[in-house]
Amino acid sequence: MMARKKSLNQNTGAWVFTNGNYSKVYPVASALDSLCDDIGIPEKLMMDRAPELVGKGTDFYKLANRRHIGLDYAKPERHNQIAPVDTEMRELEKRLRAKMVHWNVPSQMWDYALVHASKVMQFFPYPGLRGCTGYDKIIGKMPDISEYLDFNFWDLVWYWDGPHLGISTDDR
Repeated sequence: MMARKKSLNQNTGAWVFTNGNYSKVYPVASALDSLCDDIGIPEKLMMDRAPELVGKGTDFYKLANRRHIGLDYAKPERHNQIAPVDTEMRELEKRLRAKMVHWNVPSQMWDYALVHASKVMQFFPYPGLRGCTGYDKIIGKMPDISEYLDFNFWDLVWYWDGPHLGISTDDR
């Protein structure tokens, strides 16, 4: 997923790995390493023909080869081969735009908003999974959503930096 503007961390795009029910976003250059470290090494990856992925000389191909991951590419003349992935990506982009507009998030923060949107989407139950979440299906345990209940992605937090009449310095 490519961005129109550089993020605060100087990212120009993000890697999105999904099976249609569970999405993981990495706005970094070495995303496949991060995915393998977080979730485990997938047996096979199916992807579109993005220039970063196609070709034996690309870093992605070399890394997948080193990790013994089978690569399969969508055929250019056949549409809807990876329809669940396209649907998940479209839903992720829709949620990202809604989050950025609704909370008036600066455009340089798109990578943080995208990671947050994908993390929240991991906790949605899917009908095809019989009410289980994508997180539960991939990781194997129920997700802990308590940290997502207190604050949203872009909430205003007041910080008092001066002396306060009712609170002593030791109690701060």
